[in-house]
Amino acid sequence: MDNNDGILAYVEIVEDIGLRILHAENSLTCYFQAKGQILRLEEAALQVRMICESTLLASFALHSKVVDNLLSTLKKNDGWDKLKKILEKENPNYMPVPISSVRTASGVVQISPLEEQYISGSDLFRMWGKASELLHCRNPLKPKLSESEKANELKSGVKKFKEVMRQHAIAIPTDGMLYMVNVDVSSGKPDVHWWTAKQLSNSDT
Repeated sequence: MDNNDGILAYVEIVEDIGLRILHAENSLTCYFQAKGQILRLEEAALQVRMICESTLLASFALHSKVVDNLLSTLKKNDGWDKLKKILEKENPNYMPVPISSVRTASGVVQISPLEEQYISGSDLFRMWGKASELLHCRNPLKPKLSESEKANELKSGVKKFKEVMRQHAIAIPTDGMLYMVNVDVSSGKPDVHWWTAKQLSNSDT
C-alpha cells in the first residue's frame, strides 16, 4: 500500500469515527434525559467499542509498511490486540496525538502536543473493556453494574475521543512524515482535513 493510499484510508476511517462519536453523544443525551433507557446506554457503549477498534485500524492503515508486511500473514481470526503489538513494535507512537497549532507572523505553523488529552494504547483497551461490560450478559449472581457510573465513564470516553480527533498528528518513522488531521463536527457530520510535514532528522538540525 502506497502511503498516499494510507492517509486516504485513514481519513475515511476517521470520518466514520466522527460519525460514531456524534451517535454516541446523541445516545448518551437521550439516556440522561430519560433515565432508565438502558438500550440507549448500550448503543453508546457499542459506538465506543467501534471507535476504539477503528482508532487502531486507522493507525494501522497509515503505517503502510506494516500493512504490506502483514497482509500475507494476518489470519481471519486474529484479534486487534495482535495489531496493537505489531504497531507498537513498528512505532511506539502509533496512537494519534492531540495537538494545538499556531501560525506565526512569518507563516510557519508551530504545533504542540496536548499531553493531558492523549489516549494511549492501554487507555484504548481499557475503554474498550469498560464498554464491553455493558454489551455482554452478566452472571446474575454477581453484583449489578452501576448504570450511572457506566454512563459517566462512556460520556468521559466519548469526550476524550472528540478532543483527540479534533486536531491530532501521527508521526511515521519509516517515511519521516508527520501526518496532521483536523476533524470538524460542528455541522453535524465530520469534515476531515489533513496535511503533512517532513520530520527533521538529527543531521538536519
